[in-house]
Amino acid sequence: PETPLQEKLKQTGRVLGLGVVAICAVIFALGLLQKTPPLEMFMIAISLGVAAIPEGLTAVVTIVLAMGMKRMAQKRAIVRHMPAVETLGSTQVICSDKTGTLTQNKMTVTAFSGAYGPEPLDGADAQFALELCSLCSDCEVEGGRVAGDPTEAALLRACRRDKAELEKESPRVGEIPFSSARKMMTTAHRLGSGYRIISKGAPDVLMARCTRMQRGHSVAPLGPGEKARILSDNSGLAGQALRVLAVAYKDVDRLPGDDRETESGLVFCGLIAMEDPPRPGVQAAVGQCKRAGILPVMITGDHAATAMAIARRIGIAGE
Repeated sequence: PETPLQEKLKQTGRVLGLGVVAICAVIFALGLLQKTPPLEMFMIAISLGVAAIPEGLTAVVTIVLAMGMKRMAQKRAIVRHMPAVETLGSTQVICSDKTGTLTQNKMTVTAFSGAYGPEPLDGADAQFALELCSLCSDCEVEGGRVAGDPTEAALLRACRRDKAELEKESPRVGEIPFSSARKMMTTAHRLGSGYRIISKGAPDVLMARCTRMQRGHSVAPLGPGEKARILSDNSGLAGQALRVLAVAYKDVDRLPGDDRETESGLVFCGLIAMEDPPRPGVQAAVGQCKRAGILPVMITGDHAATAMAIARRIGIAGE
């Protein structure tokens, strides 16, 4: 689309053009009334029209935009299209992705909440949940470094056991990949003579597929009261600007026939909370935008409470 400046120039050119034609017509008519030869008067009117049209306006605008590009380049902002300089000056709203732009995209596991509530990360239940998450991930460990999605990489780093060792014990035999619509990922692994199905994803989505919960070395039914408490724990963690994932599993004798059967009747293991700290300088940049009359908007797929907590921390949202 045309920039505001281009639209204004087009409008100005139209007004100037009509004005010049009208003035030239008046001058031509006045010359004829004064008995000036028509050809001579016509040439005078044409000359006046040529002189009145600002041919240098395009060059002046180009030079001004080029100066703007140079000033922005000095501030480490490279502009590919010259009209974008003027468009940026008319900006009223800036929409920004959260992860990796407003935050550092350096996820770190900071808390675990199981069937009984918060538990230490080095506890048996937390480590069992992290082992499940390590198996249910697409990250690879290369030369001691974890390569892959930052969220999954944080889970692998928090797990005491090596992923290769876990996969040797329980090799993957199937997968239902993550999607933004499903908000969860599921993998199937061979375990002895049977199979273990592991799912991780958004707590509210995963909880709807869980019917039991892990309590130490035993499994107990998951009733409405327990579900409400777990979702309350999720909201509490999300309110601390933490990204929360739920993890669940079930052991079966045979692989289920379809995705619905695969992801039903799961055993809830716990909530894993991760922190992604704001990027340095973001709060100052948000404040500068607001002082300039620009509305900063954060776009994210995180839980609403997590998004609100981050937005308040960096100054996008108020109380």
